[in-house]
Amino acid sequence: LMTHSLLADGDLELSNNYAREDAKVFYHRGRLEPQGNEHRFDDGRIYSHHPVGPALLAYPGYVLAGRTGAACSFALLASLALAWTLSSLGAMGFKRETCVRVGWVGLFASPLYLYAGLLFAEVPSACVLAGTLWAATRRRWGWVALGMGLLPWAHNRNLLLMIPILLVLAWSMRRGKTSLRALARLLLVSAIPLLLLVAYFVRVYGVWTPLGAHHESFGSLFPLERLAIGVPGLLLDQEVGLWFYFPVFA
Repeated sequence: LMTHSLLADGDLELSNNYAREDAKVFYHRGRLEPQGNEHRFDDGRIYSHHPVGPALLAYPGYVLAGRTGAACSFALLASLALAWTLSSLGAMGFKRETCVRVGWVGLFASPLYLYAGLLFAEVPSACVLAGTLWAATRRRWGWVALGMGLLPWAHNRNLLLMIPILLVLAWSMRRGKTSLRALARLLLVSAIPLLLLVAYFVRVYGVWTPLGAHHESFGSLFPLERLAIGVPGLLLDQEVGLWFYFPVFA
């Protein structure tokens, strides 16, 4: 519906789309109601709690072929995620037989099999992450930095992945005698798309990044008493962990 609103109205505000029942164009299971955790404002505006990145990625396919085109676009992203993952393993020195086995497991694992044609944030998250790792194995640091900056566009939770990867990259680059100036450029390129996303969140929601469906500040993820359940939950949860971070597990 976010993608449809972009095409029909040029915005991401959904109250008029729900009122006109625009979802009938692509949703055939009855009337689509606002989800219980949508962001509702006092003046009647409704914004989805879902991230904006997947809606933008679905846009070209939706323009060309509606819901089918959007689904095909995400299936392509899922294929790229698997291909980039296997290519990264090969660049790291793993034998072809190992890459083939990982590929078969990834191809029929439930996250890829179930999510490949769905318009969920898991698909672009895995694709951007796999592409970033692919660029890292080839030391294309500019593309690595851009990929890191785009991860939160796919889902806010990806900040929890972006931060440790940047720290590991900085550590490994310094071990390789990379200059501090090069590291600064890496962080700057990562910061540009991140700051653009922050500007969007501040303008729409009034916080620098809302946490999921609850419109909390992202800082609420970091209280120490919640850390014990937060990090393992992101790694082990079927929806979030296995497909978001499939390239890492591979």
